[in-house]
Amino acid sequence: MAVNKITDADLAGKGVIGQPDVPGLTAAEMQAKIEEIVRSVAIPKINEIIDKYVSSETLAQTVLASGSVSSVFGRAGAVTAQTGDYTAEQVGAAAKTHAAQHKKGGSDPISAEDIGAVPGAKTVNGGKITYVIDGAIKASGVDNSGGTTSVKDPIAGTDAVNLAYLQKNFEAKPEEKSNSGAVTVTAENNKEYKFTAVTSLSLTVAETTDCHGFITFAAGTPTVTVSGYTRTGGDDPTKAAGGETWEFDCLAGYILWKNWGAG
Repeated sequence: MAVNKITDADLAGKGVIGQPDVPGLTAAEMQAKIEEIVRSVAIPKINEIIDKYVSSETLAQTVLASGSVSSVFGRAGAVTAQTGDYTAEQVGAAAKTHAAQHKKGGSDPISAEDIGAVPGAKTVNGGKITYVIDGAIKASGVDNSGGTTSVKDPIAGTDAVNLAYLQKNFEAKPEEKSNSGAVTVTAENNKEYKFTAVTSLSLTVAETTDCHGFITFAAGTPTVTVSGYTRTGGDDPTKAAGGETWEFDCLAGYILWKNWGAG
């Protein structure tokens, strides 16, 4: 349905065009004359256009005709993304099968060397070393053209140097422990003691204790008691004097003392 344009005929006799210098109109008539074209011509034409063309259906059809879509993935209205709307490749992400592709036997496996891990097998100088991790790290099947050799446990004779072997045959660096003033202590295994400015010392040493230490006494006459040991030797710590430095060494219930004197 067509809408006619506003023509000169529609405007004839309306508005203030053609009025004399002194129109001879009242104030109300003059106001009406000034707005006559807008109220009598423009507004009715605009309403005509709205009534004939701008309905919700017409507007929707106009939007569609301009290239818009009526729905997304079959959903209309305020559409929010859901699982399955896009593939990983469409948004530049890795697919769910990504990890499976890189595992052993996958289409694109990643080796231990690629990520800096211990390999399942590695060739060194032409020989193949196979690593097995099962609570211990083992190396076996080392082939160096002249035959097969293995890394052996010196005690068990098996292809392993495991944590239990290390704990049994090697001792960790002693833990350092310090104190000062009035010191009361029960000696512990694998400890390195350093007592300074000691005014009194009460030391208990068990028969199984393995430790070592130095004691520097404060000025004055210190009180020293030592108990729990099987045998003792060397200088007598109960005769220690102020300012002196003493050394002791404990092993299997035996304790040795050395007075290094003052300074």
